[in-house]
Amino acid sequence: MREDREKKMIYGLLGCNISYSLSPCMHNSAFRHFGINAEYKVFDTASSDVSGFLRDLGKGSLSGINITVPYKVIAKDAVLEASGSRIDEFALKLGAINTIKNDSGRLEGFNTDGPGFAESLKDDLGFTPGKLTGGKVLVLGAGGAARAISFYLLGSKFSPATIFIHDIDRDKARLLSLDLAAVYGESFVKEIDEREASLRSMECVLVVNATPLGTKENDPMPFPGGHPCGSAALYDLVYARQTELVKAWKKKGSRSSGGLGMLVNQAVLAFNIWTEAKYELHEIKSVMRSSLPAEMKEQYGWNIS
Repeated sequence: MREDREKKMIYGLLGCNISYSLSPCMHNSAFRHFGINAEYKVFDTASSDVSGFLRDLGKGSLSGINITVPYKVIAKDAVLEASGSRIDEFALKLGAINTIKNDSGRLEGFNTDGPGFAESLKDDLGFTPGKLTGGKVLVLGAGGAARAISFYLLGSKFSPATIFIHDIDRDKARLLSLDLAAVYGESFVKEIDEREASLRSMECVLVVNATPLGTKENDPMPFPGGHPCGSAALYDLVYARQTELVKAWKKKGSRSSGGLGMLVNQAVLAFNIWTEAKYELHEIKSVMRSSLPAEMKEQYGWNIS
């Protein structure tokens, strides 16, 4: 199915210092593939200009945007303040959005980070909801990504029994734990220190690195000793390189994955929102994966011609 539009639709990414982003590559490839008269741009915007950008969004020519750190919370507030606009249930619980759809001036806010992570769990580690239900998960980090992942897992069919939160900033970890407990109950979440993280990991079915550690070659590993003695699988959100943590898991023969699948899937779900679910998710995903740099596809074993 091909679409012809008289006026080109404009989408884009709102953030700061984001010239490196892979989002334009993925979305523009999908627009071309499906014959959509649209273009995806980068809106590299200083913090002092963000409020005005978001305030004018409903009046302007943009059909939709993605939002990256550090603007996801202020974007949520802007949508809530806009007349006639709405935010979906998950994003409202989370308190942050990464996708806005402009429907003739009526703004709709979503967060595709959590569901994008869940899709990648299935794609890249074989975790269907049933395989995680009742299991324990260790999340390293307490920032926005950790928040999205933890809120989504506890509120979805994945239904882990417990999520352990560890961050070197104990106050930050406690705050995330309290926020999760307020929504899902105290029995489902626990903030832990470094020593307990090492011990608890042996009980877990999944360890998630939601810290930036591993982005640079000389970064220390965010996990004491590099690998637990248990059988937990690892999902490392760092996607641009194979981190030392992923290498340690592979050396032990344990399942592991970097975060490129999450990056792709959150983009797939945003594209699906903007195009009103007209296209098959697996086809959007295939197109977006194909658009990525060859060295990345090779690293992840995505042998796409």
